[in-house]
Amino acid sequence: MSNIINEPLDRKREAAAQLIAHGGIEKQEIAKQLDISRTTLWKWETSDDVFKARVDVLKREFESFGVPLIGSKFIEAVSGFWKLINKTDNDRVAADRYRYFIDRKLR
Repeated sequence: MSNIINEPLDRKREAAAQLIAHGGIEKQEIAKQLDISRTTLWKWETSDDVFKARVDVLKREFESFGVPLIGSKFIEAVSGFWKLINKTDNDRVAADRYRYFIDRKLR
């Protein structure tokens, strides 16, 4: 497996691997952006061990970078959300925001 991970991909497969690992983009859109067929992308995802290994590595890299970054901004985000809750003069809006906050915390 380590040989597979170190094997380089051509430009289009690397770009596809990056887009898939990043997430949030439909496969059809990835194929369109890279000027490949959806079938080609599907074959890479299902049959190309080097491609699949690259996607896995990229997902782990994105996760190992993203989780600490999000964690470092968490207190700031909660503080900002709390300020928004308290900014409104509308009691119903404030109640909805408090309810949302409490529901999220209790999950």
